[in-house]
Amino acid sequence: MDVSFYYWKTSFKPSEAEEQALQDNQSRRIYIRYFDVGLTQGKPFPISAIVFKKIPKQEIVPVVYIKNEVLLSPATDVPLLADRILAYIVQINDHYGVTTPELQLDCDWSLKSKDAFFLLVKELKTKWKGVLSCTIRLHQVKYFEKTGIPPVDYGVLMYYNMGTISANQSNSIYDRNTAKRYISSLAKYPLPLKVALPIFGWGVHLRHGKVVNLINRLEEQEVAALPTSEKTEGGKYKITRAGTYFGQLFALGDEIKLESVDPKMLLEMASDLKKHLTQQPTEIIFYDLDQTNIRRHGKDFFQEIASRFR
Repeated sequence: MDVSFYYWKTSFKPSEAEEQALQDNQSRRIYIRYFDVGLTQGKPFPISAIVFKKIPKQEIVPVVYIKNEVLLSPATDVPLLADRILAYIVQINDHYGVTTPELQLDCDWSLKSKDAFFLLVKELKTKWKGVLSCTIRLHQVKYFEKTGIPPVDYGVLMYYNMGTISANQSNSIYDRNTAKRYISSLAKYPLPLKVALPIFGWGVHLRHGKVVNLINRLEEQEVAALPTSEKTEGGKYKITRAGTYFGQLFALGDEIKLESVDPKMLLEMASDLKKHLTQQPTEIIFYDLDQTNIRRHGKDFFQEIASRFR
């Protein structure tokens, strides 16, 4: 079973630890976010395209994140959007001298945007010469008779981001009770699936109990080391002096709630999924490749997780 990683930064320049993780896991491919598609002045437009500072040794799978607003907009010409997505991928590939035999779409389509997304997939399918895949959310698995089955070669089950980011004690990245309400439907889901598992964490910046922003890849030791923070009984960290921390402007009394997934949770996820998947996935993809995330786990941990699916 292959172990791979998503790379979700705008510049591809992996650190030594990130390169080592790819090497240790003998990763044959890497899923690189190429660009987002959002609305600019009411029209679909590529956002923050990837810049390759180094060309990976692994096979590159471009991932294009499509905001739901694009598909909901009546101004979006879907066939034209498909042409422009492909043209931009070709432009990036030609510029860096790389080839990409697969394309993956990342979109949390809704009932209202389903028809537009499925049309986009069909258009791409006729024009893209390689493999076409897309991400699948848990709600799209459970309610597939309503949300539909995208006409792709396979899907990637995103087994994370299960709740609403909020000030309460829940973990929005992973909650086992929430997951259990959905995974029994996997037995009926007809599309072949690979599995994406989370290794990331973040800090939720709170003010008066409301979410202000997310601080990606924030570690507890970084927050605890702040002389202007103190841990509360609820496990959050309160800011005792206004200022700029971690690139964010904090007011007196603001809080930081930390969310992450520990090794025990990942083993739990693998065991639960194994029970409900009708076919063994050919690949486990971890989100995302970053030295902060890699450090949380031992050298052999990713292979151990993959072995739980065998």
